[in-house]
Amino acid sequence: MEVTVACNNSSGGAQLTPEEERVLIRDIAITSESNSKEGDSFYLITQRWWQHWIGYVNQDQTNVTNDGSSMLENCDTISSSKRPPSIDNSDLIYDANSEESNVGIEIHDTLLEGRDYVLLPQEVWNQLYSWYGGGPALARKVISSGLSQTEFAVEVYPLRLQLLVMPKGDRFAIRISKKETIGELHKRACEIFDLNLEQVCIWDYYGHRKHALMNDMDKTLDDANLQMDQDILVEVHNNANGTASSGSIRSAQGNGSTVKEASSFLLEPSKSSLSIAGGLSASKGASRGSSTELSQSPNLTSQSRELDNTYGISTVTTRGSSGGLIGLQNLGNTCFMNSAIQCLVHTSEFAKYFREDYHQEINWQNPLGMVGELALAFGELLRRLWAPGRTAIAPRQFKMKLARFAPQFSGYNQHDSQELLAFLLDGLHEDLNRVKHKPYKKSKDADGRPDEEVADEYWANHIARNDSIIVDVCQGQYKSTLVCPECNKISVTFDPFMYLSLPLQSTTTRSMTVTVFTCDGSALPFPCTVTIPKQGRCRDLINALSSACSLKNNEELKLAEVRNHLFQRFLEDPLISLSTVKDDDHLIAYKIPKSLKKTLLLRLIHRRQEQETGDTQAAQWWKPFGTPLVSLISRDDVITRGDIQTLVHKMLSPLLRSESLRQADTPEPCSSLAASDTCRDNSSGGACTNPLSNSMNKDSSSSKAVTLFKLPLQLVEESNACIDLSVGEEKAVKLSSTSTSILVYVDWSQELLEKYDTHYLENLPEVLKYGPVNKKARTEPLSLYTCLEAFLREEPLVPEDMWYCPKCKERRQASKKLDLWRLPEVLVIHLKRFSYSRSMKHKLETFVNFPIHDFDLTNYVANKNNTQRQLYELYALTNHYGGMGSGHYTAHIKVSIEGTDNMCTSYKIGVHLVLLASSDINVFDKLLDENRWYNFDDTHISPINEEDVKSAAAYVLFYRRVKTGDAISNGGKSGAGRNNGSSLNPKGDRKTGLPFSDRKLDSQALFCVNTNTGHRGRRGASNSKANSIKREETSLLVPKKPTNKAFKSYPILGALPEFLGNYHRYLDWITEIAINSPGNTAVFHFPGNIHGVFSANPSNVEYVLKTNFENYPKGDEFVSYLEDFFGRGIFNSDGEAWKVQRKTAIHEFSTKSLRTFVVDKVQVGISTRLVPILAKASKTMQVLDFQDVLERFSFDIICKVVLNFDPDCLGGDATGGEKLMRAFEDSSGIIFERFLTVAPLQWKFLKFLNIGSERRLKRSIRIVHEFADKLISSKLEAKGINKDEDLVSRFMVNHENSPEFLRDILTNFLFAGRESLSASLTWFFWLLSLHPDVETNILKELETIRARNGKKIGEMYSFEELREMNYLPAAISESLRLYPPVPSELKTCKSDDTLPDGTFVGKGWSMEFSAYAMARLENLWGKNCNEFVPERWLDENGTYRQESPFKYPVFLAGPRMCIGKDMAFIQMKSVVASTIERFKIDMHNKEKPPEPKFSMILRMKDGMKVTVKERSGGMMG
Repeated sequence: MEVTVACNNSSGGAQLTPEEERVLIRDIAITSESNSKEGDSFYLITQRWWQHWIGYVNQDQTNVTNDGSSMLENCDTISSSKRPPSIDNSDLIYDANSEESNVGIEIHDTLLEGRDYVLLPQEVWNQLYSWYGGGPALARKVISSGLSQTEFAVEVYPLRLQLLVMPKGDRFAIRISKKETIGELHKRACEIFDLNLEQVCIWDYYGHRKHALMNDMDKTLDDANLQMDQDILVEVHNNANGTASSGSIRSAQGNGSTVKEASSFLLEPSKSSLSIAGGLSASKGASRGSSTELSQSPNLTSQSRELDNTYGISTVTTRGSSGGLIGLQNLGNTCFMNSAIQCLVHTSEFAKYFREDYHQEINWQNPLGMVGELALAFGELLRRLWAPGRTAIAPRQFKMKLARFAPQFSGYNQHDSQELLAFLLDGLHEDLNRVKHKPYKKSKDADGRPDEEVADEYWANHIARNDSIIVDVCQGQYKSTLVCPECNKISVTFDPFMYLSLPLQSTTTRSMTVTVFTCDGSALPFPCTVTIPKQGRCRDLINALSSACSLKNNEELKLAEVRNHLFQRFLEDPLISLSTVKDDDHLIAYKIPKSLKKTLLLRLIHRRQEQETGDTQAAQWWKPFGTPLVSLISRDDVITRGDIQTLVHKMLSPLLRSESLRQADTPEPCSSLAASDTCRDNSSGGACTNPLSNSMNKDSSSSKAVTLFKLPLQLVEESNACIDLSVGEEKAVKLSSTSTSILVYVDWSQELLEKYDTHYLENLPEVLKYGPVNKKARTEPLSLYTCLEAFLREEPLVPEDMWYCPKCKERRQASKKLDLWRLPEVLVIHLKRFSYSRSMKHKLETFVNFPIHDFDLTNYVANKNNTQRQLYELYALTNHYGGMGSGHYTAHIKVSIEGTDNMCTSYKIGVHLVLLASSDINVFDKLLDENRWYNFDDTHISPINEEDVKSAAAYVLFYRRVKTGDAISNGGKSGAGRNNGSSLNPKGDRKTGLPFSDRKLDSQALFCVNTNTGHRGRRGASNSKANSIKREETSLLVPKKPTNKAFKSYPILGALPEFLGNYHRYLDWITEIAINSPGNTAVFHFPGNIHGVFSANPSNVEYVLKTNFENYPKGDEFVSYLEDFFGRGIFNSDGEAWKVQRKTAIHEFSTKSLRTFVVDKVQVGISTRLVPILAKASKTMQVLDFQDVLERFSFDIICKVVLNFDPDCLGGDATGGEKLMRAFEDSSGIIFERFLTVAPLQWKFLKFLNIGSERRLKRSIRIVHEFADKLISSKLEAKGINKDEDLVSRFMVNHENSPEFLRDILTNFLFAGRESLSASLTWFFWLLSLHPDVETNILKELETIRARNGKKIGEMYSFEELREMNYLPAAISESLRLYPPVPSELKTCKSDDTLPDGTFVGKGWSMEFSAYAMARLENLWGKNCNEFVPERWLDENGTYRQESPFKYPVFLAGPRMCIGKDMAFIQMKSVVASTIERFKIDMHNKEKPPEPKFSMILRMKDGMKVTVKERSGGMMG
């Protein structure tokens, strides 16, 4: 870096005064500005130094002049009397310690003008440099820009290109101006690689594909659409003598220059050694933000304003590389977010809105919003994306805000882009809602009034409560007509929508892949794909397979479903509906001979040995693998063990390796069996014969007997005893007269696996493997108009959504018809591609032919008074490629290059930039002037042709209304009659597709916003929002009988006897149920028609907690059990009441002030309560009930956090607090006992009579409520005086919250904070006492952090220091995994549903999942799942990492994810760290595990008796 000693002034005379410097710089700027032209140089100077100088020259100015100018809008200036030091630009560049000259210096890629630097004309820089010296000088050239190329811009970031020379493969990076020509690029490449121009061809090699040969030497690189950091292929042809001349970088021997010089040369621009980096700078967002801050500064002077105005009228603008063409970095499966954001950012109405001052429209008080934080985060991200330059942006801050307000999008799992889009539109609307106080508006039914009158009334009522830029742009209105089937009563309402979700009509046929096996070993297994009717039956599939595999007359097919390497079921009934077969199932068809004899089915299961990895001493067991096989055995003949050996040899013979066949001639002792090679003769000729007919004919083939090795076969008898078939081959096998089949295991040793090629038995194809759309699908496209008509078609409501007819006074299954009434400016259309199968979300790869131009909806609008053509044009869409598990999102967006240049970079520049108001007028209209489409693939942006926009991956379409004056279709065709690439015209005669019984429409078809129409049944689906992604056949399935036997069921009583017998060990019992149930899911029922599902399957947990969240509330029955104590607080409410509380709580928990308040209260409690108690116990050798100590401590802390009230339960007299704490304990315990009653009437009867436990409950609740009411009353009275930081006080800010509401909030948070914290810490300290090695590792980590921060033992850890810890949070997470405070969670199913694993859940059924049970599943956590292993939470670098919340639902997941999770970790880490570094906690009776107490919170039944020993000689003492 160049650093020069400053001179006092330019002439060597006396130093100028600050005022003289200011005036001189002003005059120089005015002169240089008036003569600026293309090729002039501007210099970057660090904003920090510039602000210092501005403050210095304005120190004596206190007056304001009235010259009409506004100074220094980009400078956060303060007055300073100290003269600035030398100019220091080191914070703008890489490698600030470099000793190079200024040639070749690279500036940071993410600099923003007005924030990091300002641009000075060369004359101004020269003058400042002569006074102050320093550097390095960072010069940039002025280039032409704009539509007419008459505007000027400073190129701050020139193109950085990666040259790749072939065939040698050398690479080199260069900087070059975008205004340079392709000829100059050729010349530069030849100089670098020592090549001749005649030898070289240069290709645009973006994405490592040859896009275009760059042979137009006069074309500029800007016109060639080269992008930052892209590859350029330098292709070298051979010399005339045939030698390759790939070139090389010149060395010191070759040209006399050093490598260092060569590198510097590569970074020079062609015309000036000063234009070394560039691009377009200055963003409107940065400028505006700075000016707002500065306009409020009292130190701004008239002279500073004058100086600012001087530079503000410059005719030179800085211009970045086409604004709007900036990618977003993928932070880890965030392509779903990136694609949706890019489409919204390129919606011109939003781009213009968020780049202006939208802050005044933020609704800071809206309880349904995110207190403006989402709008601010989105606005900031949008401004950065529209700023100059092409450096990809990492949207981490936006992602953090998103995760805070929508926990379902936290972490780095893949999500649905459309679900994110719905949240963003709704959240932005609430944040920007111009209505600060929503009036209550009740819309009336039509009752015969004209539709126009009713529609306007509904719309006016909606706008009275909802008015934002989102409503202005995206919301439309549809007409909903319900007709009673009994009295013909017609009900008409008009509701708003944000977007349309259109169903994709499915085909009438279905492709199914089945693997075909022969029973006699005559051929290898092979997959067979057939096409059958979609609603076909098993006989249709068998007939299709018989034809496809050339089944002979004496053969038949036996169809089976295989799962987990075992037979799931045999499809023997020809009338079984194929809708019960899911796309990810595995079907096997076995060719077996037709036989007139009575036969048994031999089922052959393959097993191989497994043991725990790395543990050679561990026990081994046989585990099924591969595909089971079948064959037939005659009942009429005597079957020996040797016969079964022969039969199995035949079945496996196609898999025998050739070298094993050659070894078959080598006899083994006692191994003379009948030959098996006859099975190979059948492959070329006759029909498949009974495989046992020859083996049981003692006279037929004895002469061909070949000695074969014995197979390790085990026959399972009816008594479940196993018979070894490898010995006693002459012994007859006893066959039961009642059995229809026998079961044989073949145990594959390693030696046996080497003889057979078993890969044919593994990795069988699924029934339907989803992949790219085939050509046939593209030749028969589905029109977007067809999808729209299917959406608007009249259909009856499903039974669970029946409508209450006001005339009949009964609930009726009315018919429902939707019509579009009012269309928005931007119409968003969601194509419903996703559906559910048993274990995963599937995708419909249907190719939809959607119009790009002239999407004509005129005939679909029911409002006939609107005579204007309703034409739309596509400007953006998101695409989804691949399956749901490993899919990827991109976006196609239509961008106007010239329009975006003006939009982002029309800024006046002098010393800094001021946006020209004139240049920002109507620039968004230019977006539609050009038909240039781009593919946005995270950080990669590349142009595409319009014809490439359409694909089978299209997911969400963005259409903009065509203005009246522009409503002429491309090519002069009328939109109303345009084909649009489809064989069907809008509203023309089309095939309506499948009948209603074969379709399923759902509630996500419309996204209705803040309607006040009450509950209206939705057509063809349940209320669940997520039902749109169920498989189409779900609604047609008959609730199937549960096939697993994990719950032992008795007639009438169901699982009740087993429940009562295991009540005392409930958690261990349901863990056993989970382990022994297929898919870790089981169905149960109790007397009184009580049904439920228990699951420990993460896919099911995700489905319940997130995907289909709306269908699984707590439910009225559940809420009624807890309502006496919890009221309708956040933990005991659903729907709108829950949403309002959660949004407020999320905001409060995310504030720094509450976090600081919590940390402070915890630290004070530890130092003044917990540590003294432990120190006293250490000295007196007192035995403590540590669970009781922690419960008292937790209650003290949570009361302070929630109420700012000290109950003083630990260490004080606890006069009032003890009574309150015990009332809490009694209330929660008795409330939980309600769930253990056989019937709800039992506790309701006790409550009615006010006797028994219900009497005690009433008394305890009264104590809690009286305390809460008294405290809330006192807080309300002192509201204007005291400004408490506690949680209840924060909820009091909203005047609409009643005292009863506040009491419910208080009760809910007190319970959650006290119970969960104390229970978690109790189990953690118990585990720690059993694992001293874990304790040692924690102490080492604490010692390291203390040493690094210079702290002594006894000083509390700060929030930042707590965040530095890795091993401690890993140990806490592992403890919570094994002993979650809430071990089991219960939900209620609103409407019939099918879980991802295929389990049916009926309406009103309970849905339970258990974090406790899930922690003990080997398939989730490995063989050591029952062990305390904190290391499972650390990555290879020892850094703490989190697990999927659906695998680890300790804090729940999805929309109900615990908002206090982070604060809970803060408290637990503080308590553990401050305790174990001073005390050793020894538990009594370590050998006897504590018995869990079955309650709402997982506590120890008999407490935790410990002795405490104070450490000496440091933490490790």
